[in-house]
Amino acid sequence: MPREAPPPPSWVDPEAQGSEEVTDAHTYIEAQVPETPPAPPEWDFTLPQLPVPDIFSPVPENMDERRDFNTWELAAAVRYGADLQWIQNYLRSFAAATIKARIDDEVEGFPSIFYAVESNNPAMLRLWASYGADVSAVHPATGTPLLAYAIILTYILDGQDTSPMVATLLSLGVSPKTIPESYYSPYTRDLPEDGPPLEEEGADVDEKWAWCTPAARKRLAQTANLTQRYYLERATRLKRAGVRHRQIASRRNAEAILGIPYFLIGQTIAANRLLRKLLSYITLPSRRPLVLAFAGPSGHGKTELARKLGYLLGLDLQVVDCTIVNQEKELFGPRAPYVGSERGSPLNNFIARNAGQRSIVFLDEFEKTSRDIHQSLLLPFDNGKHRTLADRGLALD
Repeated sequence: MPREAPPPPSWVDPEAQGSEEVTDAHTYIEAQVPETPPAPPEWDFTLPQLPVPDIFSPVPENMDERRDFNTWELAAAVRYGADLQWIQNYLRSFAAATIKARIDDEVEGFPSIFYAVESNNPAMLRLWASYGADVSAVHPATGTPLLAYAIILTYILDGQDTSPMVATLLSLGVSPKTIPESYYSPYTRDLPEDGPPLEEEGADVDEKWAWCTPAARKRLAQTANLTQRYYLERATRLKRAGVRHRQIASRRNAEAILGIPYFLIGQTIAANRLLRKLLSYITLPSRRPLVLAFAGPSGHGKTELARKLGYLLGLDLQVVDCTIVNQEKELFGPRAPYVGSERGSPLNNFIARNAGQRSIVFLDEFEKTSRDIHQSLLLPFDNGKHRTLADRGLALD
C-alpha cells in the first residue's frame, strides 16, 4: 500500500497546498507579516480647533448649579478668549479637589495646560499650576515638552513675545534641559537657520530628542530669541528654593516670589537678598510695613525689580516720582480743612483703594526729595500709627 502523506506543518495553510500563491513555508510566513503602519503626521504646533462651549457667555448667575467640572469646557473657554477673572469664577464654582484630580486631563490629545500656555498669559498659567497642573507636561503623540511649545508659540501668534511664559515655566520648576542645550549655551551664539545639530547633545540622541525633528529644530531656532535663550541658560545656574522656603511661601500664598531670580537680567545678588528678606518677613508677619532700600546708579534695574515683585505677587504697584515732590501735601494731599483735601493725592487714593490688602509703593529717586518728605515718613515707619500707610509695604529707591 502506498504510504499516506504526512500532515502539513502547523504553519502551512492546508487549503493553500498546491496553490501557486504559496509554494513553501518561507513564502507563506512572509505573506502573513503585517505592513508597517505609517508614521503619524508631524505636529505643526497648533492646537486642535474646539467648538464654542455652551458656557462661553457672561459668567452665569447659577454657576454653583452647573454640571460636573469638565476640562474640555475649561480649555475651550480659554481658547475663545475668556479672561482670567471669568476663568477664576468658573473654577471657584467647583471643589478644588475635583479640579486638581482633573486638571491634567487631555483635551483632543493635549494636556489642558497647553491651552493655558496658548493664551500667552502668565497669570493663566499660574492659575493652572495653583491647581496642581503638571508644568512639565508633554504632547503624548510626539513627546514635545510644554517649554518647547511656549517658545515656538510666538510663531503661531504672529510674532507675539512669549518670553514671560518661558520665564514663568522655568520659575515654576520646569527644567531648561528639556530643550537641547546647544540652543542656549552659550546664549549669545547665533543659531543656524535649521537649528544646531543634535549630535552636540551627546548620548541617547535618538531617544531623548525624538520630538526634535528637523522641522521642530528649524522652528525652535527661528523663535528662540535672545531673552529666552538667556533665561534658559540662567535657569541652569540658579539654585532651586529649598523645601522650607517653599513651605513658608505656600502657607502665605506667596509662592510666586520664589521665581524672582528667573525674571531678571543679571542682578543675581540683589534678587537673592530680596528673596531672603521677603521670606523672613512673611515668616513672622507684622502690621508694620516692609521697607526696603534699593540703592545703586540709575539704569541698574531698581524700578524693574520693584515692578517684578508686584507682578509676581499679583499686587497693585504705585510709583511715586520723588524728584517732583517737595512737600508733604504733594505726597499725601492737603489735610482737612484745606482746599483740595477731599481729592487726596495719587498716593493717598491708591492706599485708600487697597485698604486691608497688600500692595506696593515705590518711591523712585527718594534721595532727591526734600527733608520735609523724609520727616513725614518717619512716623508711619517707626510706630505704625498711620495705619492707612503702615499696614502696607513701601520700597524706597
